[in-house]
Amino acid sequence: MDKLPGTAASGIERIIALVKERAEGGANRLREALEIARDHGIGDEWVLKGFEDAEKALNEAAFKNLQNENQNVSKLVKLSKLRSAVMIITFLLVS
Repeated sequence: MDKLPGTAASGIERIIALVKERAEGGANRLREALEIARDHGIGDEWVLKGFEDAEKALNEAAFKNLQNENQNVSKLVKLSKLRSAVMIITFLLVS
C-alpha cells in the first residue's frame, strides 16, 4: 500500500481492531498489525505496546477464570464431604 495522507486514521482503526480481537482471545495478528502500521507510517512501538497490553488482559482473564474454576471445585468438594457426613449420620441414626 502507498502512504497516503489521511490513511493513518484508518490504519489505527484496523490495528485497534486487531488488538481488541487478541485481548478477547482471538488470534495473535501482531505481524499483520505491524504491516498495517508500516504501510500507514505508524510507529511499531505503539503497535507492540497495544499487543503487549492485550496479552496482559488475556492472561489476567484466564487467571481469573482459573481461580473461579478452582473455587467452584473447592465448593463441590466441601458439598460432597457434607453429603457424605449426612449419609453417615443418617446410617448411624437408623442402625
